[in-house]
Amino acid sequence: MKKPFTHPLARKTTLARAHRRDGSQVDSLLIVTTLELDPTAKDFKASQVERLHGAAREYLEQTPEIASYTVLMRPKDWRI
Repeated sequence: MKKPFTHPLARKTTLARAHRRDGSQVDSLLIVTTLELDPTAKDFKASQVERLHGAAREYLEQTPEIASYTVLMRPKDWRI
């Protein structure tokens, strides 16, 4: 069993499975955070965002069955 991704800046993580046209499957790690991800925002902290991305990249190196990752802000933090 895979070790789950955990990080102090990640509020929630889950695996999403995509099905390709040829019938194969690929897993992607979805990471939800409270960090501001817009580099033009005043609350953006590049060092913290890079720490989270670095940890995700390390996790992918150790878990070859997961192909990619995506970092998202919590939907309630979206400015729409």
